[in-house]
Parts: sequence; C-alpha cells; structure tokens
Amino acid sequence: MGNDPVEALRRRTKLSERESPAQQTAPASSAATGTPLAEAAETYFKNLENRGVDAESIRCYRSGVDPFVKHCKKATVEEVKKQDVLDFIGWMRKQPLPKRRHSNPNRTYNNKVSYVAIFLKEFGVSRLLKKKEYPQYQEKKIVGHPDSELDLLYSHADAEERFMLDFFLGTMGT
Repeated sequence: MGNDPVEALRRRTKLSERESPAQQTAPASSAATGTPLAEAAETYFKNLENRGVDAESIRCYRSGVDPFVKHCKKATVEEVKKQDVLDFIGWMRKQPLPKRRHSNPNRTYNNKVSYVAIFLKEFGVSRLLKKKEYPQYQEKKIVGHPDSELDLLYSHADAEERFMLDFFLGTMGT
C-alpha cells in the first residue's frame, strides 16, 4: 500500500463514509446549491497536499474538520451558520476525553474550532464566531530552572556541554 500517511488518512475517511452512510450529511434539497461539505473537505485537504503542507499538519486539521463534516446537519458549506459551529463545540464537549497527564481540553477544543473556521473560510464562509465565543483556555505557565539548579548543571559540564547549555538557555557567555 505504501507509507504515505496522507493517503492512508484519505482512504480511511472514504472507508468510514462507505460504512456509515446513515451518518453522512443530510441530502441536499432541490433548493440548496453549493459545495457539499464532504466534497469540500476532500478538496480542502487535496489543496493542502498540493501546497506542500506537512502530513502531520494535515492530520491535525483532519482531527477537527472530519468530525465537523460528519456531525454537521447542513448539506453544503454555504449553508453553515454560527449555530452549526456552536453545536459542534457542544458535541465535542460531550465526547469522553482520554486521560493524559498534562491535558488541556479547552485548548484542544479551541484548536479544532480554529481548524474548522479556516476550512470554512477557504470556501467563503468566515467570521461565524467572535473571538470570545471560541473555547477559552489557560496558557500553561512556563517556569524556569532556579539558579541553584543551573549552577549545578554548569559545575558538572565540560566546555562543549557549557556551550550547549548556553545555546539552550539563550545566554551566550555566562
């Protein structure tokens, strides 16, 4: 099959679409014209590949866009409104979270909603949510090593290791 993760994700998505057709987006009404959500998502990801975006980045974007496409009740991108994005946020919050030591679920929700917003913007649907309506999160505080720890590190380092410590600490010449 190959080792291309993007191709594997594309095939997995297509397989899941075939296996559960009842969960797909609602069929377009005769009055609805526009780009179907599933088709728009595939076009979006193909365009990302063509632009040379890293496969790992595309995988991250898929983690937000694919569930949105799967659970959105609208048939086309142009029909998506603010309430659809809010419903998606509510759906995400109801899903069980994996147990992780340093998890920040609200940051994850914010990232996924941002991925959806970028996807929708590519198709002309923008500014559905105000900044304050995105899931709010707390930035993790970064605490530096105390001087006593740094002194201990430097006292046991040779010249090359001191150079590396200086480099990593951003202090060229202590």
